[in-house]
Amino acid sequence: MPTARRTQACLPCHSRKVKCPGGTPCVNCQRHKKEAECRYPDKGRRKVTVRESYINDLEDEIKRLKTQSQTQTPTTSTYSPQQPEFAEALPAASNTASHILPAATQDTEHVFDHDPWFVDYKNHDGPVYIGEAACTGFTTRCRQVFSPVTGLDGKHIVRTHFISDEKFAEFSVTPCPWPTYNQATLMARVVQGTIGSYYNLCRWDVLFSDLKNLYSSPMVPGKLLTCKLYAIFALGEVYSARSSNSGGYPGLQYFLRANREVSGRPERPRTESIEIAVMLCLYSLILNRRDAAYFWIGSALRMSMTQGMHHSIPQHQTVDVAKMEHRTRMWWTVYVLDRMSSAMMSHPISIPDTDIDIQLPSDPRTIPALANNTDLIDHEFHIATIKLARILGDIASSLYTRAKAQRSSLQRVQTLLKALQTWHDTLPKHLQLPKSAPIHTVPRPVATMHLWFNQTVILTTRPVLLYVLRNHLTPPATSSIPVPASHQPQQPGTTSDPSLAFSTTCITCAKENIRVLTSLFIAGSFSTFAYFYSNYLFSAGVTLGVASQLPSPTNDQDACTEGFEFVLQTLKHLTDCGNLPAKEFHKNLLALKAQIVKWEELKAERQGSTSMILDPTDRPSSTVQPQPPFAGPPVPGPIADMMGAQDLPAQSLGSNNGDAGVFSEPSLQGWLAQGAFDLPDVMGGVDGEGDLDLAFLYTWPDELGDVAGGGMTGGIAGGM
Repeated sequence: MPTARRTQACLPCHSRKVKCPGGTPCVNCQRHKKEAECRYPDKGRRKVTVRESYINDLEDEIKRLKTQSQTQTPTTSTYSPQQPEFAEALPAASNTASHILPAATQDTEHVFDHDPWFVDYKNHDGPVYIGEAACTGFTTRCRQVFSPVTGLDGKHIVRTHFISDEKFAEFSVTPCPWPTYNQATLMARVVQGTIGSYYNLCRWDVLFSDLKNLYSSPMVPGKLLTCKLYAIFALGEVYSARSSNSGGYPGLQYFLRANREVSGRPERPRTESIEIAVMLCLYSLILNRRDAAYFWIGSALRMSMTQGMHHSIPQHQTVDVAKMEHRTRMWWTVYVLDRMSSAMMSHPISIPDTDIDIQLPSDPRTIPALANNTDLIDHEFHIATIKLARILGDIASSLYTRAKAQRSSLQRVQTLLKALQTWHDTLPKHLQLPKSAPIHTVPRPVATMHLWFNQTVILTTRPVLLYVLRNHLTPPATSSIPVPASHQPQQPGTTSDPSLAFSTTCITCAKENIRVLTSLFIAGSFSTFAYFYSNYLFSAGVTLGVASQLPSPTNDQDACTEGFEFVLQTLKHLTDCGNLPAKEFHKNLLALKAQIVKWEELKAERQGSTSMILDPTDRPSSTVQPQPPFAGPPVPGPIADMMGAQDLPAQSLGSNNGDAGVFSEPSLQGWLAQGAFDLPDVMGGVDGEGDLDLAFLYTWPDELGDVAGGGMTGGIAGGM
């Protein structure tokens, strides 16, 4: 009787690296007269440690479901076993995704093998959903790797550093005076020169004309214009502020007034409504209200789609060339911000690329009506950010997803890195970072784009970095089934291990982002309250903190330690200035530092030597700021005042080759050059068996998964 094709190879076929036809014994073993040796690895019965209370809860739930099924009406018995309440009652179902997906997809890899993560937070009316790709979530993952060894708390730190809805109601009663003409113009210029230099927020020539008319005549502005101006004033005030004063958060009163002007949802939204939603999204991020920001950019996207902005208007129906170009650029700005927000919070992308057929931004020099318009963003810069946003969407939908994939984890990482390398190598020359000139001579939009690029590479590779850290601290348990010595799992760091190349790439990008952010400080272009700058800084710090514990021939641990300390001190400074996101990031980074310090102490005790890593007494709460061990020159002038006269990180954090060095490592080039299905498994398998399984990273003991101040079910931290 023919046997079904197994998804695993028997041990003899596995050792010979040949395709196993299945069966017991298989045809190959019969041919080689090794019927007695034909055995299959029993991967479905690996031992796991769970709490007794968890088993008791399962037994109680089974009893409850049995009682419920006896009292149900006949109509309910027709429900499919695929429903969650029935799946839990099925024997040996274990409520995993493999039992509810079609059979055709069961032989593919499922990254997240646990339930979606919800936090029971006492200040909310129900469990709060947490994504999987947030930087604070990755920090919790790292702390949970350290926690079993150090014994310190590995609970997720709930995001509480934001202005609540209740505070909004209190602040909204404060009067908001209209600024003078000079103040209004200055704040608009600040927005145009900072965040407006890489996001298409409005038609600046029209805006300044409206401002002039508004102040030169006793006209009453329309509601949309009033709302848009208040949103611009909010961004202008916060991007020009060096710190928050006793009067409150910079620009908050303007933001609240703009919020009050937005009443209801228009049936046929105008372009101004979309502009306002984008600006309210950007300011909400500054307030660390990430969920509100996601709502605003989602509203902007849906208003854009109701207007058909994701389609090109036929040529014979276009009227104003300037309006059409602004319409195109406005759509792509919404698209980029939506992809960034979705990836940052692990939400599905809102619109697939296959549904978009609008043209890319045009070169204004080729359009006579726009040839003299100097306010437009460089179209090549705009197109580069659009392409990077597309790759970011692929990362979110292929790597950070609960759906099964037809390719292994490493193959997906490899594909994404190839796309990022192509993006980088095809950049126009004026959008590349210089290899010899200082970075602070680079225009702010270009530097910001490369920060985003490096962060995208980090997002792609840091699951592999976490795998390397986990194997370094707690090597995986050996299987009870004998495996030939030549096919034992590879340890990270071996020459045949792609995880070393991918994790090194992650560390390199973190160092490069520190270097670029430092250059922005030198140039005076680092806005104190810019959300994404704080986010990139924090992400790089977490990566370097992990890297400081990974011995590797290509990893300078001292430089990683210096970078980690620099990020800690910089986030502390931004926190003191009133930056709410930085306050959250600093708290998470301190928790990671405590784990690293404890790990170093334990390691030093075992080795009988003194720890040379972070000083455990160095706490940002100290009134005396310690000098970091940086070899770089002190920051001159106003930057020294801004940074508390501390030194910048040493040049060892990055080369002078720009981020071209990200893909220059020979080992990485070798892995990227291989075909997707020739990529070896870091766990020693063949035919996709034993691949670097991200489910190994995304499953945690319940006692480590609990959130401080509340319980948690499922995996680990995300974007709360």
